[in-house]
Amino acid sequence: MQKIFTPIQLIFVAVWTAFSAITTFILIIFTMRQDMASLVGRKIWSPVILFICRVKLVVEGAKNINLNKNYIFVSNHESHLDIPAIFYSVPLNLFFIAKKELKKVPFMGWAMQAGGMIFIDRKNKEQAKKDMLKAGELIKNGKSIISFPEGTRTLTGEVGLFRRGSFLLSISTGIEIVPVTISGARELLPSGSFFLKGGKVNIHIHPPVSPDKYSATTIENFAEDVRNIVLSKK
Repeated sequence: MQKIFTPIQLIFVAVWTAFSAITTFILIIFTMRQDMASLVGRKIWSPVILFICRVKLVVEGAKNINLNKNYIFVSNHESHLDIPAIFYSVPLNLFFIAKKELKKVPFMGWAMQAGGMIFIDRKNKEQAKKDMLKAGELIKNGKSIISFPEGTRTLTGEVGLFRRGSFLLSISTGIEIVPVTISGARELLPSGSFFLKGGKVNIHIHPPVSPDKYSATTIENFAEDVRNIVLSKK
């Protein structure tokens, strides 16, 4: 049976998100480090959010990540639960590539802005290109980023086509892509729903994929190859 978010759960999610955002602002001010937003997201915000939502996280493949390298992580997108699940699962500080609408989300959106996350205007191609250049600068400076190349959460459970932006970044910077498969999150909290079921979410972190054999002319092949890797664990 599905269970709607209880008022207590919603209050706890809102309060903890606000607390985590305030903590982020304070740490950024005192350390002058934008990656504090990622650190707070991974160590403070996400584990408590997953606990409140009664999510049991099962992570496979974390050993595929070299902690001394940076990557472009690419994942399918099932649910609002994806963000805390990935934050908690990946043992690196991550910078998200997110749609610009998330800027307006109280506290979380503000903390993401303060933490240097990249927001993409999907309706403005020229601005989107500039935003992706910012992501490229992060990568060149040794940061790891994550994007959901489908562009939005799935409504049907099917994994949509992957957009090219992340793969162009990989080719232009030479940084490997790490495919990530999320499964189970949609069953617990579907897109557009406030019905929440506690349960298991699986995160599979695949081995890195080098951009060396791809070019701008084979970008579609790159995107499709990575999508097929993600699908292999669905």
